[in-house]
Amino acid sequence: MSGWSGWRLQQAPMIFDPAQYPNAVTIGYLIEHGMALEVHCLKCGRFRTMAPAETGIPPETPVPALAGRFKCSRCGSRETEARPHYQR
Repeated sequence: MSGWSGWRLQQAPMIFDPAQYPNAVTIGYLIEHGMALEVHCLKCGRFRTMAPAETGIPPETPVPALAGRFKCSRCGSRETEARPHYQR
């Protein structure tokens, strides 16, 4: 698993409506089940896998709520999305 380097999380407060993500996987679920977090840049296609416990994101945060919260270090885009990393 590659590390946190290369991606920057915007430092603005996490504001989301939990009702908008009723069945979404949370950061806490990923940590509890030993899963990783994937962050994808929608502009240049770069992606990284990282340990959710090392991000400092609150455990109750739904993974889909992280869309646009990261900045790609390759192209500078904030058009990003986060997904659980499922082992194959």
